[in-house]
Amino acid sequence: MWRMDRMDATAFDARRLRRCAAVVLAVAASLLTLVAVVALLAVVAPSARANVNGQVGQNGQIGQIGPTVNLNAAQKTKVKDGSYKLSGVTVTGEPSSYVVIEVDNGWFETPQPSMVDGEDAHHFSHALDAYGNFLSSDDLLTGEKHVFGYRYVLFSSGRADIEAKLIEKYLQNLTFHLGGSSAQTVSVSAWYSQPEAKFNYYSDDGVDGRRTLYKSHLFDGHAYTFIDEWDMPFDKALLASKVTNFQGRDGHMMTIESQGEHNLIRRLFERRHGGTGWIGGQRVISTSEPGMVSDWYWVAGPSAGIKFWSGSNGAVPGVFAQWANGQPSKDKLDACCVQYGFSGDKADNSGAWNALTVSGHQAGEWDAGEQARPNYIKGFYVEFEDLHPTMIGRVSETNKMVTVESDLLDVTSSNTATSILSGTEYSTTLTATDVRDLDLTSIQVTVGGVRLSQEDNGFTFILKSGKKAGELRIPADKVTGDVTVAAKGNRLVTLQDAQTSQVLATVQVANGATLKREALDKYVETRDGYKHVGYTKGGAEWDFDMPVTVDMTLNPRWESVEPVRPIEPAEPTQPTEPTEQPTEPVKPAKPVEPTEPTPVKPVKPATPAKPDAKPTKPDVKPAEPAKPVEPAKPVRPTEPTEPTEPAERPEPAKPAAKPALVDTGLDMLAPVLAVVFLLVVAVIAAVFRHRRGK
Repeated sequence: MWRMDRMDATAFDARRLRRCAAVVLAVAASLLTLVAVVALLAVVAPSARANVNGQVGQNGQIGQIGPTVNLNAAQKTKVKDGSYKLSGVTVTGEPSSYVVIEVDNGWFETPQPSMVDGEDAHHFSHALDAYGNFLSSDDLLTGEKHVFGYRYVLFSSGRADIEAKLIEKYLQNLTFHLGGSSAQTVSVSAWYSQPEAKFNYYSDDGVDGRRTLYKSHLFDGHAYTFIDEWDMPFDKALLASKVTNFQGRDGHMMTIESQGEHNLIRRLFERRHGGTGWIGGQRVISTSEPGMVSDWYWVAGPSAGIKFWSGSNGAVPGVFAQWANGQPSKDKLDACCVQYGFSGDKADNSGAWNALTVSGHQAGEWDAGEQARPNYIKGFYVEFEDLHPTMIGRVSETNKMVTVESDLLDVTSSNTATSILSGTEYSTTLTATDVRDLDLTSIQVTVGGVRLSQEDNGFTFILKSGKKAGELRIPADKVTGDVTVAAKGNRLVTLQDAQTSQVLATVQVANGATLKREALDKYVETRDGYKHVGYTKGGAEWDFDMPVTVDMTLNPRWESVEPVRPIEPAEPTQPTEPTEQPTEPVKPAKPVEPTEPTPVKPVKPATPAKPDAKPTKPDVKPAEPAKPVEPAKPVRPTEPTEPTEPAERPEPAKPAAKPALVDTGLDMLAPVLAVVFLLVVAVIAAVFRHRRGK
């Protein structure tokens, strides 16, 4: 029975073991599957990240982003106040065909308009100067126009032949100027091929599935394209712009909100039928006001609802608008849409705005049976906003001016600049004024409200000329905010004789520290008949526990002292004769009167042999009782000297208390004897117990 039970148990254990093995194998298979998935994700991840970087849009790949650009603004080189070079720029990767360099404020200078000279100079395409004026490659390469500086430069080539090293060298040679602005953002976009937008054809039934790619341009972080659909009414173009796609992002009909945007965008597309097309502005007529007042508003993109022109007052303060001469008409209300790129005057090539009907004609022209062909709408502009920099291959660095303030007390600074460029080194020489030295404990540096320390390499300070001056330096990577430098000179304490006004010494002490009296005492000479007891400031006693926070003058204070008269010793050998009635000398202690002596009884004479004989008087008289010893007569005092006051008489010396010494010894011996006694008793008790145990 036992063996059967054991066999059943063994079989049960085998089944359980097989089940455990199956579970382990299943877990192992799951882990292998997980590892395979992770490996697959590692391979696919770059492609997934490409979506973020803009290489792949939601509707498919549209162009490739270009080389890697690192501006390394922390390594910039200061040229002068408010000017710098990006000396640490690096560019790596394959050659590009489309490069944009721009700043949002100020301008930049270049030693040559193109990246290379000679036959490749055509790389230079278009630009905006420091004032926002458009410049073509012909304007610059021929040298006919003097350019003060640039805000925007575009290099575009039909082939990818702009080497990464050429871009790097060009950027390193640029000199950037903030031009009074508090900050400047430098941006660079580099593409292997020119970016493109995808237009989805739009009909009355909606998007019909046809698609066409259109060349696009970049400006100020936005992308723009021109769709050359002739005679498309404004309302349809407004809808079609919303289904035009750039890097996976839908667009809107363009709105123009700056002079630079107005000057540049049309010229970038002017080769496409002159670049005349719709932009997203419309007239809105108010019937609630007398006279049918009409205002102009943007109706597309984030600016929709912003009024850019008043029918009554014209320009709206702070809002950009650039109409052609005579536009917009207050009377021709059917001209309610904005055409950009044609001014109506051949001499005017500014691309000023024109008001047209929804169909794209001048108001009233069709009624007259005339066609104004020059004003035909030849397309519409689409703008793409809210583009992440990685979607357009854009790298930016912001450089700003930071303020420099000095909190100095009796110290001068060689650097008087009130602002410097962030990311550049700040240095100055601090020098203490007068005869004082620098108070090294007072030197402080704060950047952006955060205090820096020398221990953390926040700044360095190296003394020059002893302790009177030193050079302070803040590394470039620490200059990230407003800078404040604080320093103080030591406080001067002048030691002056109040009677003669003679300056005895000048002592230096750190701000807020206490003055040591010993530092002054060594300069004060002794005076006969006077004792130096302290110092005064303005007549009041100076407390040496008080911190010194200002320069001050202290005067030694003296007190007169009477000369010490020596005490003449008494002349015991030659006492003076006492007066007839001398002062009663100090009475000696009254002797103790002796007790009455017991009289000694006279010894009786021996009985004579003859008793009958009459006693005779002894020849020896019996001893008289001893007389009490008379106390010693007081020693006659020597003739006293001149009597002195009793209070000054020296008290007789007290006899030494010898019995006290004996008592003290016994007191010390008693505890010892007690301990010995207890030990003896303990030993005896132990012996007794031992014997009893036996």
